[in-house]
Amino acid sequence: MLGQNQKTTNLCYNNPMKKDITTKDTIKTITQDIAKYILEIEVTDIEFVEQELKRIERREADIVAHCKVNGIEAILHLEIQNDNDKTMHRRMLRYY
Repeated sequence: MLGQNQKTTNLCYNNPMKKDITTKDTIKTITQDIAKYILEIEVTDIEFVEQELKRIERREADIVAHCKVNGIEAILHLEIQNDNDKTMHRRMLRYY
């Protein structure tokens, strides 16, 4: 018999949409640390916003937040990539 954690894990990995939501929720809890240690910027006053970006081509960002970088208002956009994608920089440009 599967334990509750195993059931949850299996549900996430057998359902790509659930896995994506779980990953995004986890990343949101460490957004400030990602900005500090990976992007090398200090962000404060983080306020997550609606991720659907309206254009001719519908795109939905993984994580978008209003924040302050060194006291200046900014928007932080994070995309979660589970595998290496050499075209990621081009894909990011499609959001704007």
